[in-house]
Amino acid sequence: PRGVLFFLRKDPRKLSRGPPPPLPYPADVYSVTVDHDKQDMVVRTSNKKYYKRIDLPDLRRLGLKLQENSLSWKHQHNTLIISYTRPQEVVEQEQKALREAEKSAIKM
Repeated sequence: PRGVLFFLRKDPRKLSRGPPPPLPYPADVYSVTVDHDKQDMVVRTSNKKYYKRIDLPDLRRLGLKLQENSLSWKHQHNTLIISYTRPQEVVEQEQKALREAEKSAIKM
């Protein structure tokens, strides 16, 4: 239904990305920021109709802080696309976990 928002996470190699479904507001109504105290991304509208905190557990797990310069967003085709460039440490940790999973799958 129109106006219902949700967060969907997609993980290409270097980005964490999440597009909600079609949005009922123009781009200039949205704001996407980093809350440095709580280490969340915050999506809000200036008309106070939408507010959401987005956690990135990959960074939290490694004790890394969210960086404002790694966050980008755009409003395209009635969709808000939020991207966060993941630090190299997160990418390396994922690659290590995949290698370990492959090794244990081969042993079975």
